[in-house]
Amino acid sequence: GAIRVYLGYAPGCGTTTAMLEEALRRQSRGSDVVVSSVAAGDREQLTALLEQLEAVGDGARLDTEAVLARRPEVVCVDELTAGTASAERAYVAARRLAEAGMTVIGTVTLGKLDGDDPAALDEPGLLALADEIELVDVPPSILVDRVRRGEIGPADRVEEELLTTYTTDRLREDRERAFRVVAEHGERQLAGYASGDQRSAVLAAHERWPSFLACVSPVPGMEPLIRRSAALAAQVDGVFRAAAVRRGRPGPGEGQLLAGYAALTEQLGGEFVVLSGQAPAAALADYAAANQVTEIVLARTGPSAIGRFPVLRELCRLTSDVEVHVLPAPRPG
Repeated sequence: GAIRVYLGYAPGCGTTTAMLEEALRRQSRGSDVVVSSVAAGDREQLTALLEQLEAVGDGARLDTEAVLARRPEVVCVDELTAGTASAERAYVAARRLAEAGMTVIGTVTLGKLDGDDPAALDEPGLLALADEIELVDVPPSILVDRVRRGEIGPADRVEEELLTTYTTDRLREDRERAFRVVAEHGERQLAGYASGDQRSAVLAAHERWPSFLACVSPVPGMEPLIRRSAALAAQVDGVFRAAAVRRGRPGPGEGQLLAGYAALTEQLGGEFVVLSGQAPAAALADYAAANQVTEIVLARTGPSAIGRFPVLRELCRLTSDVEVHVLPAPRPG
């Protein structure tokens, strides 16, 4: 199965409507579709759509076991950040339903990814969970009009909402963030597609948990390597690490540079280490072996003559049962 997510940058964007309209399109083409949870309230438009679809459970909270027993082809789960009829989180349940062979159509409101609960769905978790993310985009001015007309939330809270959730600045920032989330998900999907054959071969041959190591040179411009490596790891729920090799005393600004790379790695859910040794390939190979790395990712920092990649050649000689990927050098300008 697969998980398709409609993402809204603020409440009222129309993610629930988009989900139900897709459910009806699939149903009209012959798919077996059910709705497991929808927060419809007294919205007439949603009620009209729901009357055309089968509901499992009470329709308000996802009953995972009831859906598994019903076994539809497609199931709608409104707000994947919510809870369920049991102690299970909706996004965890959605993963179980997809693993059982169902297509899950869900919704997420961006602001609900910012909770303090460490078990809640967050932005990296959403990127790893969803097979597809589609932004339901509405201009901020239209959202504000909907709030003023009482179409979003209780009428007695309109003024409060306009001063908090629906300020122009906040809506603009949240909308830009939502665009970034969708763009990053697309980049990860593209990276996973490009490396799928090699990754599948490694997993089939070695049956090890995928572990990616980005080999970071202590020079400026390594951010794309770190981001691409993190994206590849996320595609297979793998471990992500980045390592830099220091040959001797750090050069001017090297400490600050590596600190920036470490912060980016940790932000993307990885671990950053600084190794030491006069032979970078040997230090990296030893670290890879000690940490059961399955994929090593390098980047060319500039053009080089054919055959003049000593670290790459040494890594290939020193490692076994490891796939080595080389990203192209960034284009000038």
